[in-house]
Amino acid sequence: MELMIEIAGWVAAGVLLGAYALLSRGKLSGQGPSFQSLNVVGSLLVGLNSVVHQAWPSASVNLVWLVIGVATLAASRHTAASRDDDAATSQDDAARATDSDAGAYASALPSDGVPDARAGHNAENSSRSVASVVDHRDAPDAGGAAPNHDAYRRTAHCALA
Repeated sequence: MELMIEIAGWVAAGVLLGAYALLSRGKLSGQGPSFQSLNVVGSLLVGLNSVVHQAWPSASVNLVWLVIGVATLAASRHTAASRDDDAATSQDDAARATDSDAGAYASALPSDGVPDARAGHNAENSSRSVASVVDHRDAPDAGGAAPNHDAYRRTAHCALA
């Protein structure tokens, strides 16, 4: 049994160092579930090893490390679920806005769909029409959701085509 505890301690040390190295190299996000999961496993196993060896300072630090990792994982799951709901709502809103903006722009064009000097459609008016279609894309929507830049690019592309 003692050999298993020693192996678990050394494996845990490798896991913690590996997680830190991946974080430092930009391969993992500090808030991401992978990094936090590696920290939870590593701190649990090092903590177990520390308790068996009665290394109380190390056991205490690893208990705190474990609690932080579990709390961060729980919070990130809650935030991810909330973000998924917000993203779905934001995408629906952006699609509706894109459709209405494209319709407004198209109705401002002459019947052949090409802006020109006829009927007051000159380059200055056309660029203002395009700007009015796309300028609001960088502002948050009424609910405070972040701008949907994919919808912005689609709208700009449609307006300029």
